[in-house]
Amino acid sequence: CGICGTLPGPTLTDPLGAYPLSGLRIKALKNTMLVGFTFHNQGKADTIRLTTPTGTVLQSIVAPALTPTYTASIAWPLTAGTSYNLINVTGSSGMYTSYSSYPTGNGSIEVDGWVNALYTVDTTYWFTFTDIRTCP
Repeated sequence: CGICGTLPGPTLTDPLGAYPLSGLRIKALKNTMLVGFTFHNQGKADTIRLTTPTGTVLQSIVAPALTPTYTASIAWPLTAGTSYNLINVTGSSGMYTSYSSYPTGNGSIEVDGWVNALYTVDTTYWFTFTDIRTCP
């Protein structure tokens, strides 16, 4: 698919508790395809969604139980200049760590912070998703 990019993210060390609909706010810097990511979780089945900044679901995939490091292979188009939420649905499923080097990107997308169920963005932690892969 041409020159692809990976945004590795930090090592996630702590289990999330009571953060439903949380994850990362990403922004497409150019038209690209989100082709994969690693979902770090606590071994529970969960639904992962790509939404608008206000929560409208655009895409979704189910992560099976008993896969605490689930590698998703997808083909979700992202439009240049548009922000999205990459979230997991279950409140006590994901992982996180302290992080403050926002925004961070791979040339095709940038991560602007973590997002909660109210779809507000914060820049003190990194939630649940790493190895975010894009292809032009």
